[in-house]
Amino acid sequence: MREKAEELKEGPNDGCYIMGLFVEGARWDHVHHQLTESRPKELYTDLPVPWLKPEANRKTPTTGIYDCPCYKTLTRADSLDHNAIMSCETNT
Repeated sequence: MREKAEELKEGPNDGCYIMGLFVEGARWDHVHHQLTESRPKELYTDLPVPWLKPEANRKTPTTGIYDCPCYKTLTRADSLDHNAIMSCETNT
């Protein structure tokens, strides 16, 4: 999404928006629209609002994917019910 969370007044016709995600040890490059190195002394940065669109019988790509853990809280518990794996497609 190119819009900021404040600009989104209603949900999409298909899928959903996810607001409030942030990354640790990286940052979002708003110019190149990709993850990049974090700045010095910058531990956490907000992510733009992703738009998740469902696709029936989607074939999983074999390249250009980065799997990373996605936590509900800053506390990383041993319980898997607080964790999920988020796969992000890359443009490279």
